[in-house]
Amino acid sequence: MRGRVMSMMMVILFGFITVGSLLLGALGDWIGVPAALATGGVVVVVAGATALVRAPELVVVVPQAVEA
Repeated sequence: MRGRVMSMMMVILFGFITVGSLLLGALGDWIGVPAALATGGVVVVVAGATALVRAPELVVVVPQAVEA
């Protein structure tokens, strides 16, 4: 079962990389490369912030001992 899950994760990961590259390339042709990269960065930050807001249990803070 673990092998199947890992294979699906790899298919999804590489699929998103391919589709994202295609979309970012088309966007770069349309609005220019710097603006396309900035737009991609904004999308990543918004997606990350949304994930943290919707699933705060993903952030695990482990307290560490501090030596004085």
